[in-house]
Amino acid sequence: MNYREYLKRYRNDSHRRHDALPEPGKAVLIAAELSRRYAPDQITIRSRVRLAQWFNISIPALIRLEHLVANYHYHKFCPLKQATISLPKVDNR
Repeated sequence: MNYREYLKRYRNDSHRRHDALPEPGKAVLIAAELSRRYAPDQITIRSRVRLAQWFNISIPALIRLEHLVANYHYHKFCPLKQATISLPKVDNR
């Protein structure tokens, strides 16, 4: 999932749910932390509680975000990368 897909999912999400998705800026930080330190099959309850406290979100919201950014085929979490800006090509003839 990339940043643009997350924004679409975030806009369509009900923010009154107990497991509402975190705002996009915070979600990018959480996804980066997940991809840096954890694997989807090896995350524990204690590490989930610690992450939820660090970023001030609920544990069900964290679990929901984990399912969005997890790549179970490669057994890792992927960061939410923002769309890169493509610069125009310069012709140096």
